[in-house]
Amino acid sequence: MSNPSIFISYRIADVLGHANALSLSLERAFGEGSVFFDKTGIQGGDEWRKKLEGGVRQAKVVLILVADVTEWLGVKMDKFGTVTRRIDDPDDWVRQESEHALAAGKVIIPVLIDDAELPPPDRLPESLRALPGRQHRQIRLARWNDDLLPLAADLQRILKGGHTPPPKHDPLEAAIRGLGIDPDNNDISALHLVNCDRAGPAKTFRRVFNRWLGKSDFQFHFICGCPAEMPASFGKRLIYEIIRDKLDNRHDAISYPFQEDADRIKIENLPLGTDLETSQKRLKTYVAGRFGFSDTQSFEAFIETGVPKLPYDYVTAVFEISEKKWDADEGEIRQYLEWMIETFRCPHKDVPTFLFFIVVKSQRLYEPAERHNARQKTILAELADICKKYPDQAGVLTNFPPIDQQDFDDWVAELDGIRNPNNSRAVTRALADGFEPGSEEDLLYRTEQKFHIKDIEPVQRRIFDIASK
Repeated sequence: MSNPSIFISYRIADVLGHANALSLSLERAFGEGSVFFDKTGIQGGDEWRKKLEGGVRQAKVVLILVADVTEWLGVKMDKFGTVTRRIDDPDDWVRQESEHALAAGKVIIPVLIDDAELPPPDRLPESLRALPGRQHRQIRLARWNDDLLPLAADLQRILKGGHTPPPKHDPLEAAIRGLGIDPDNNDISALHLVNCDRAGPAKTFRRVFNRWLGKSDFQFHFICGCPAEMPASFGKRLIYEIIRDKLDNRHDAISYPFQEDADRIKIENLPLGTDLETSQKRLKTYVAGRFGFSDTQSFEAFIETGVPKLPYDYVTAVFEISEKKWDADEGEIRQYLEWMIETFRCPHKDVPTFLFFIVVKSQRLYEPAERHNARQKTILAELADICKKYPDQAGVLTNFPPIDQQDFDDWVAELDGIRNPNNSRAVTRALADGFEPGSEEDLLYRTEQKFHIKDIEPVQRRIFDIASK
């Protein structure tokens, strides 16, 4: 992206470290070059005033980052007790950035760290008195990644040119609003985007995960399910649970690819080529790009010496591959997966725990085994062979059927603050009534009182968005 579309305005004495972290997070979400951050956007010899003016002019949205309002205002007291504010100086560049943004009609989002707030309009220079009226976003340092999600969703809508509001008189929207979820609900986190039932597979994973700890620093978990049951989301759920249960919500202790729209953990295609050799090359390229080891360092050397230096407790990835890739495969994918398991080994005791979630999507895989087609049987047999060969590194999870209505009712009812079961059932009824009559989703509900996860996750998204405001 040649012209950065997001400009970060801040005062160095206030939030330099936070500004740098926000820039890195947003660049991961929106792509390299999408963010203008002066510490990386201005080079030696540049006319910095022109660069900053140009950055504001080219941006679609300006983020005004504030952690300590007295620092942002530039409040100073001299030795005689006279108090001055840098923001009152027309030449103050923090002031000028906001003035340029307001004059140019840019979208402005104040981003307030923890308990920060902007001054009331009458405590600001006249040219900046419109700022407190702009809808802000709060980022709490203890919930940095969770709080980034609403901001990233705002930016996504702005950069795409707006968003389509929910339809008027939407019964599902009304039922969700009827739950009475409090905005800024700290108990509803990103885990609720991908968390509904699936208690059995989750317990199976935890048992295997705990049994392997200390035996293998590189774990491969194969998750096989119908696309309608969102098996990749289950991989995300497991990562969120590790963050909560093993890391006490310390997101800086885990590495995962970031995305901006659905939630922060990105699902990626399993690197595959036209044959085994090119698949291996593509995985090496992925690892090099992910962790930025130098062109002069070999892949093998990075695994041997670079991996122990990674500053994380856990490194994760969620890869997807479709059933169709096994067509005329002659065992190459199985060989590729075995090569991955053999390759990712490191004798160093300080290596992070690597968790690879490899999701195999296969239509209606939740049906009884006798209904599986020949390709599905081949896939499951090959994965079983891999798990048998590497019992302390590889495991497979396959139990991902549609969700019972009662399980979904219970999930809604157990959300923090929901006490009336009629409210949770209203959500269920509205979801079911929204299906097209005679559709596969409608028949599944009418005949079996079940939902596909693909239809539940949008409800979870709406609930999370309300709780994150």
